[in-house]
Amino acid sequence: MKNNLKYLFYIIITVLLIIFLKDVDYNKLISNVTEINLWVLLFLIFIQLITQLLIAIQWTKILGNNSYKISVMKMFFINTKSSVIEAITPGTKIGGEAYKTVILRNELKCSFEKAASLVAVQKIISFTGLLFFILLSLTYLVVTKDIDLISDKKYMLMGAISFVFVGLIYLYKYPEKVAKLFRSKNKILQKFSNFMNNYEKSINNIKKEKRDVAIQIIMTLMIWFLFPIKSYIIVLALNLDVSLFMASILTFSAYVVGTVSITPGGLGTFELTMSTLMILLTRTSKEEALLAASLFRIITFWFVVSTGVILMYLEKLIPIKEV
Repeated sequence: MKNNLKYLFYIIITVLLIIFLKDVDYNKLISNVTEINLWVLLFLIFIQLITQLLIAIQWTKILGNNSYKISVMKMFFINTKSSVIEAITPGTKIGGEAYKTVILRNELKCSFEKAASLVAVQKIISFTGLLFFILLSLTYLVVTKDIDLISDKKYMLMGAISFVFVGLIYLYKYPEKVAKLFRSKNKILQKFSNFMNNYEKSINNIKKEKRDVAIQIIMTLMIWFLFPIKSYIIVLALNLDVSLFMASILTFSAYVVGTVSITPGGLGTFELTMSTLMILLTRTSKEEALLAASLFRIITFWFVVSTGVILMYLEKLIPIKEV
């Protein structure tokens, strides 16, 4: 039944993509591609590398707070290679995070539960940052009343996102209270209880120093803010009339849909969401929207995946040393 639903979703996405792509003027699309300055693309790749480096630094800080030492370069490679796994697994990133858990367990010589708890800590901090920007974007839409597309559902949507946002903050602030809920003699709940106990210790090790908490917040906001910046640079390069706020709304909305998608790496759903929203919310043609969304994905995802494939190959030839 689960597989049937998955294949049905694949079919729906494929049909929607065909409908979306059938009226695209590909000559115009190619013409727009040739007008993009090569230096702009190189600059976008540079910003993406900075993003990946910041994520690696964030990881080393989390691990350092938990008495585990790993180099920034090693963590950079682990994150990049996990993107390859993510590209062939569902958009919920289960595959990429599972790979990261196994690698960290081997690298850190710790238990599986401990490695999983560290991955959970990073994901919760990261996802909280994403939800913060989404709430900020929705608040902007409500206050300015620039877009009436979601007027009927905006408060329900804001309420749902706020609920998840507050829940993540509670999980961060009071992990011990959540851990108590799963203490039981049941074997399955015991395993989850062990995981939660490890999570509690991991998160509390970060909270020991207010400076470390501030560093994590700042780094998370910087990492996520760089994504709409890349999106905004792309629309500027294409001479599109899209503001930085609108670029942020388009980017974060597509990320949320791509995250919950069951297609490998959010393939199709991310591009379709970003393109469709750009057409609906801005004065952008289908060709311009498709090109902007595709360029964004090439820079922020497929470039990282390609780098991961190369690193996986090189690692077989040259072992990565700690630096």
